[in-house]
Amino acid sequence: MELLIEYGWVLIVLIGLEGILAADNALVLAIMVKHLPDDQRKKALFYGLAGAFVLRFGSLFVISFLVDVWQVQAIGAAYLLFISIKHLYDTFKKKREAKNALEDPKEKQGSSFWMTVVKVEFADLAFAVDSILAAVALAVALPATGLGTIGSLDTGQFLVVLAGGMIGLIIMRFAANVFVKLLHDRPGLEVAAFVIVGW
Repeated sequence: MELLIEYGWVLIVLIGLEGILAADNALVLAIMVKHLPDDQRKKALFYGLAGAFVLRFGSLFVISFLVDVWQVQAIGAAYLLFISIKHLYDTFKKKREAKNALEDPKEKQGSSFWMTVVKVEFADLAFAVDSILAAVALAVALPATGLGTIGSLDTGQFLVVLAGGMIGLIIMRFAANVFVKLLHDRPGLEVAAFVIVGW
């Protein structure tokens, strides 16, 4: 009973953490697809979510074997920092040139539907690694269940991370649609989002 309570509390904390990370991830995905027409935007978000499920599930299995390798987390963090800095640089460069990023036809032509989907999938990969590593960091503190291991994780720890990750994806799916609408109403939110991601 005590073991179930401990696992339950960690799962609740993990769902909260995944919710925060999912909102952050959803905001970035919304920014990436906002230039697409409405029907393509919905498809790109759907493909992004499908990719996120596959990548998080795959990342969980890989990371369960690489729990002690800090370089995995460093690569994911470096990619998120790169997209944050690149976006901020591009935004301020366009402002200096007195161009409105939303009305720049070159940007719209350069970011085709499939190129946008590819960018979303790369972001999903970085977010998946980041999210799963955060979840594993919480789960490894849990006591062993005696149900065997998956990689370097106890089966109970693995299942807690899996449940938290999947719930985070569901939150991300709904949050992404909300953020797409917000970005059209408040374009300044885009810069703030990338500052948060880089931080």
